Amino acid sequence: MKMTTSNICILISIIVYLAVVVYIGVAFSRKNKTTDDFYLGGRRLGPFVTAMSAEASDMSSWLLMGLPGVAYVTGLADAFWTAAGLAIGTYINWLIVAKRLRKYTVKCKNSTTIPVFFSNRYRDDKNILSLIAAIVIIVFFVPYTASGFAACGKLFHSLFGADYMTAMILSALVIVCYTLMGGFSAVCTTDLVQSIVMSIALVTVMVFGISKAGGLGAVAVAGHDHEIHVARRIDRTGQVGHEDVRALEDADDQRILAAVILSDARAKLADLVSQLLFGEIYFLNIVSHVISHFVSSSQSLFPAARRFPAFG
Repeated sequence: MKMTTSNICILISIIVYLAVVVYIGVAFSRKNKTTDDFYLGGRRLGPFVTAMSAEASDMSSWLLMGLPGVAYVTGLADAFWTAAGLAIGTYINWLIVAKRLRKYTVKCKNSTTIPVFFSNRYRDDKNILSLIAAIVIIVFFVPYTASGFAACGKLFHSLFGADYMTAMILSALVIVCYTLMGGFSAVCTTDLVQSIVMSIALVTVMVFGISKAGGLGAVAVAGHDHEIHVARRIDRTGQVGHEDVRALEDADDQRILAAVILSDARAKLADLVSQLLFGEIYFLNIVSHVISHFVSSSQSLFPAARRFPAFG
């Protein structure tokens, strides 16, 4: 693939970024003195780093690619209620889970990982709970991690025509390198950098897109037209639509019309509830890379809490 000026600028930006994250890994490798420092950053992460890192590692690609895709395919309403549910679920997660887990892991023999915490919390001397938790994390995080490595390979292949496998392996080596050297502190710091870049990109793309579209008025009109297009496409899939309702009105069959409207309303209500519950169930998840941020947070992040009951 012929390298254009734009591609050269993008390549330079990527190289600079990779150099920065490797430097972060090296810098933190000199600061890590204990196992607690490596796995949890010494439990000294501040609120800004903790919050930005947790959300960057949890919702980065989904927020930038998945949610816009939901809005495009199903309309703005589904995307809005999904985002609302996630926002509520994330808030509940930090409100209820974070503080308690931070205190419990310290009290449970200063547990540094979730599998170890389960064993210490429930006094599992045979480490059965640790084994189960570790297996669950491995089974679900191997595909999760592999998808991230694959995305790197696809990025270099699509932008520069580089060999997919080579690009994926080199990207994986860089990620593994700064992670193994700097530990959790390096991961959180690189996540912070990524979250800042993503935040700037989101605002820049929004402002640029609105400007190119002709202003907020033009965006509103385009959004309305897209909603109509989505509604018509859904109607053709067999769901109850406007054409069905008009036909029933012409037939003057009020009983059937009422049943159709009720069925349609129930379907929409179920869809809304499922989108909201997607976020509410989120706060119950045990995704290790999110929960690790709770455990590694500085105690000053949370106000004084009631004393926990003794473990028994």
